[in-house]
Amino acid sequence: MALSKFGTILIPLDGSERAASALGCCAWLAERLHARLHVVSVTSAPLPGSAMTQLKVPPRLQHLVTLHHGTGRDPPEAIATTAERLDADLLVMSARGESAELTGVDDSDDAELIGHVTRQVIETTARPVIVLPPGYTERLPWRSLLVPMSGETRTDAVLALALKLANALGIRVAVAHVMDSEPGQAQLARLARYQDAPHHELHAQLDEMIARACPMCDAAELAGIDDVMLCRGDAAAEFVRLVRERNVSLVVVGWHGWFMNGHARVLKDLMREVPVPVLLWRTQARELFRLRVGELLER
Repeated sequence: MALSKFGTILIPLDGSERAASALGCCAWLAERLHARLHVVSVTSAPLPGSAMTQLKVPPRLQHLVTLHHGTGRDPPEAIATTAERLDADLLVMSARGESAELTGVDDSDDAELIGHVTRQVIETTARPVIVLPPGYTERLPWRSLLVPMSGETRTDAVLALALKLANALGIRVAVAHVMDSEPGQAQLARLARYQDAPHHELHAQLDEMIARACPMCDAAELAGIDDVMLCRGDAAAEFVRLVRERNVSLVVVGWHGWFMNGHARVLKDLMREVPVPVLLWRTQARELFRLRVGELLER
């Protein structure tokens, strides 16, 4: 996925109030990014002429929206197909849609925290997805982003995406890493990823982590970082605290794996506790390069 622009935003709507709650931030993003705003509705029947109204698109926004009909029995697949066809740069979805309103789900239950459509989309797409958690409260304009960094190269690459988005929106970025209350040598080594890690100051190691995460970012994008924080304690609790104390507008998280897997506890706690959107980017493993020498070069 190209990280140089955010020109196309896609939002799936199913006619529920929960799904339509994402339209406010979508319209704001489209205006600030000069992006095209697309809505996809997945139904078995053709969309009626009153589809915009049925999908709860406010009249004031209807002129900004291009409506698409997703066909098929599998909504996540239809959403993914539409995203590929439009080459969408961002997807925006509520954590749950129509099914939550029909069944009155318990958002405190992991299995009910995110609906199956949203979960399947975030687990399969390589495109960034902004998810509005169950406790979402619209607060516009956005003022700042928070990027939790784990020290894992694969997920920390999301910082480059966050910096480019923040630069395009004209907002600030805070970076945070949470260590155990009593960090050991193994954790220091994982964070710095070089042999003499114990001899380096922790903040210098964070600077190294940032440099590795976004080697292609320009000076203007890097200047968007106004704070780099090292915290200790429970990761989820610390990130939730920072969101509340710093009036964060968006949390940007790089992840891999599966949402219902136990390793996603921090992500699930964030989704349950914060009232702000969470941008999820399912990062891909970086390719490693080999230096071929000697006889290998002659083959």
